[in-house]
Amino acid sequence: CLGSMVAINRNVLKVATELDKDFRAMNRRRADLWEHARLVIWADAVDREIAALHDWSRRLIERDRALWFPYITKADVRALLVLMVVGILFNAGISWVEQGTLAAKDLVPLGVWCMQIASALEQVRNLDRIINWNGPAIRAMRDDLEIPNDVPEHPQAVPVPDGPVGITLRDMGYCYADGDPVLKSVSLSVAPSEKVAIVGKSGSGKTTLMRLLQREMDVASGGIEISGQELRRLRKSSWRRTVGHIPQRPDPLNDTLRANLVFGLTEEEAATWSDAALWQVLASVELGSRKRFKKGLDTLIGKRGLDLSGGEQQRLMIARALVKKPRVLLVDEDTSSLDAEMEEEVQRAIDTALGTDVTAVIIAHRLATIANVDRVIVLQDGRIIDQGTHVELFERCDLFRRLCTKQKISYARAS
Repeated sequence: CLGSMVAINRNVLKVATELDKDFRAMNRRRADLWEHARLVIWADAVDREIAALHDWSRRLIERDRALWFPYITKADVRALLVLMVVGILFNAGISWVEQGTLAAKDLVPLGVWCMQIASALEQVRNLDRIINWNGPAIRAMRDDLEIPNDVPEHPQAVPVPDGPVGITLRDMGYCYADGDPVLKSVSLSVAPSEKVAIVGKSGSGKTTLMRLLQREMDVASGGIEISGQELRRLRKSSWRRTVGHIPQRPDPLNDTLRANLVFGLTEEEAATWSDAALWQVLASVELGSRKRFKKGLDTLIGKRGLDLSGGEQQRLMIARALVKKPRVLLVDEDTSSLDAEMEEEVQRAIDTALGTDVTAVIIAHRLATIANVDRVIVLQDGRIIDQGTHVELFERCDLFRRLCTKQKISYARAS
């Protein structure tokens, strides 16, 4: 009996250790997705990630039950057998004492055995607590990822029309709760394949405009049209697969280089990308050095891209957008935290992305990064105050000229 208990306990320790590692891995993945909630939503990966976590947790729970339920049964059987044996021995001992063949003091060991039985039963009861330990955490994880979306799907939503995409902002306005209007009667047309930059001082409404284009929220007044279709009447999944987003702050996953590149693609779409094709995309944004990544595309880049420089993180985000093959590119550019060399590298990567036949809207913080756009829109206090080429705006728009002067940039017309 003792030998069987030792063997069972060793097996439990071995399997439980592996289970604990897998539970921790799942919780790390859940925490990583929660930290990157906006990325998950924008990549249209909410349902897929919830389903994957649900399946992962289900398989872990099944393994957990397969480990503990037999163990509990065996523990109960052992306890019952010990109880029966002790009961028989105790009754026999009493009988022997009555017959004078056993001293009363010899009944003490029987009492000790009874205490051991009680201890064993207490351990069995504790096992039930261990089994249910992870259940509430898993349910809470699911609840976190299933928070209702504030942007409802139209009941008759349609996919984004095929072909190049044009964007029209029609008398658009937005106001956050209990606040002043952030955007006021903004009207703008972006032709298919046109590259447009939005500039303005902090607080002018640039970020709000970008979030509305991403449909993280809906306009309060007016509307946004995509190739003649109201954005609110388009399927959210179709729009998010049409758009590539390069965020202001890099948000790489704590995963491999490959996983970061194909994140947001379906399994079928990801399978179409060979290693050579992914390396080609990385090379186009100056991340193609295989010596830099010792395990190739399976190199872990660390939490929040810890193993990458700031410039490398931003170029990885651009590469991810390129892998998606978007028809619309939304760029929230911010290279202010980079040195001159890194800024130049990131700018070349952005130019690579803009070189494709996409419609692009760029929120520009440093005017040097928008030298190759077709048109510049100047935003002030939630309104468009002017638009045109760099040279035209430098000549006639005081705000644009002040922004250029502050950053030591000149767009004077050639004589």
